[in-house]
Amino acid sequence: MARYRARHGFTLIELLVVVAIIAILASLLLSSLTKAREAARSRHCTANLRNIGIALLVFADRASDDALTTGAFDFKRSGCVDTWGWVADGISTGQMSQDNILCPSSPSPGSEKILELYGLETNDGRSDLTGDLQRRWDDGVCGDCEFRNTPGPDTCNDGFASTAELSAARLELVSRAFLARGFNNNYATSWLLVNTMPRVRVDAGGVLRTAGEVAAEGLKGLRETMGPLTLPYLELTPHPSSTIALMGDAGPGDIDEAMSPVDFQYGPDGVFAAGDSDRRTLISKGSLLSESINDGPAYYRSSDKKMKLIGSANSRLFKQWQCDSELVECRPPTGGSGNQFYLQSTLSWFTLHGGGNGWANFLFADGSVRQVHDLNGDHYLNPGFGIPDTLTDEQYDRLGYRSDERELHPTQFFNGVFLVPELIRGDFQ
Repeated sequence: MARYRARHGFTLIELLVVVAIIAILASLLLSSLTKAREAARSRHCTANLRNIGIALLVFADRASDDALTTGAFDFKRSGCVDTWGWVADGISTGQMSQDNILCPSSPSPGSEKILELYGLETNDGRSDLTGDLQRRWDDGVCGDCEFRNTPGPDTCNDGFASTAELSAARLELVSRAFLARGFNNNYATSWLLVNTMPRVRVDAGGVLRTAGEVAAEGLKGLRETMGPLTLPYLELTPHPSSTIALMGDAGPGDIDEAMSPVDFQYGPDGVFAAGDSDRRTLISKGSLLSESINDGPAYYRSSDKKMKLIGSANSRLFKQWQCDSELVECRPPTGGSGNQFYLQSTLSWFTLHGGGNGWANFLFADGSVRQVHDLNGDHYLNPGFGIPDTLTDEQYDRLGYRSDERELHPTQFFNGVFLVPELIRGDFQ
C-alpha cells in the first residue's frame, strides 16, 4: 500500500517572523537608500556653491570696482534680477545656469523675490531703491515693452513687456523670461556680501552712529549700507577669508510673504509662446519660497522676547567697533538701549541636510564650502544670541533660535558688523 508523507505549511508564528525580518531588511534598505539620496543631493548642493564662488570671483575680476556682485537677488532693493544681483552676475559670466542654481535638498523651488516680479510685496517697502537708483527697476525685461518681439496686452508704461501686475500675462512672462532662463535660486546671501558695512557718521557729541537716510529698523539697502563686498575690502580685513560666509542654504520665507498664490507656468497658448509648444510648471501654487538675504546686525530684546534689528539711523556703534577691533570682549548683544553690541542675524539660513541635528552648506570668501551642524535640532544656527531656556514653544517659534548654544563660533564664522574696523578712524565714542 502506498504511503504518503504529510505536508505541513508554515505556522502563523513562522510567517510573522518572516514578515518581520523582511520588514526590518526593507527598512534598513530604505534608510540606506534615503541616506544615499540625501548624500548625493548634498554633494550637488556643495558643487553648486563652489560654482557660485567661482562665478563671484570671475565677476569681480571683470568689474571696474572689483565688487563680488552687483547686489542681492532682490528686485526692489537691487534692481531687475536679470541685470542686477549675484544671480544675473553669475549667468553673465557663463558660470551659472538653471542647472546649478537650485539646491535639490531644499523643498523650496525658488526665492520669495520671484513674487515681487509678479507684483506682490515681500519686504513691506522697507529699504527699496530711491532716487536715481530706481532706474535699475527699468533695466532688462523689467523695463522692456516687448518680450520675443511681442508686446503684452497692457501698456508699455507697465514695463515687464507691457504686462500689468498680477495678470495672467505677467505670470507667463515671469515664468518664461526669468524662471525658465535660470533667474532664480534657493540660497541666501550673507548680509556682508551685499552690504559690506553700515553707513556711519560721528555726531556733534563725538558718538559713532548709523547713518541711514531714513530712520527705520534694519540695514537692508543701499540707503543704509556701503553696498556689495569688494576684493580690496577682503584683502584689508584682519579676519581670515575662510571665516567670512558669502552664501548658504536658505530657509523658508515667512508664510504671509513667501507662499506662492499661483502656478508659475506657461504653455503653447500663451501671449509670448511665439510658436513654442512646450508646457512647463516651474513653481506650483502653495509652494513656500525661500529667503533671499540675511537681515544683518541684530540683537535679542528680553523685554518682549523678540529678535530686533539695529536702527538704520542714529544707533550707537562705538562699542561694536571696539568689539570688532578686539579692544573689548564681545558679549551676547542686547542692542542700543542695552550693551550696544550686535551680531549678524542668521535666520535666513537653514540646516536642510541630514535630518534633525543636520547641517547647512556654506560658501566662504576663500572659495571653500563647509558644513556647519545644528547642535540643538531647531534647524537654525545661533552665532551667540542670549536666548533664554524659559520661553514657551510659541515664543521660540517666533524667534527661530531655541537656545543660547553657540553654533557659529567667531574663530570659524565672522558674525560682527565691521569687517575692517581700521578704516573707521576718528575721535569718537
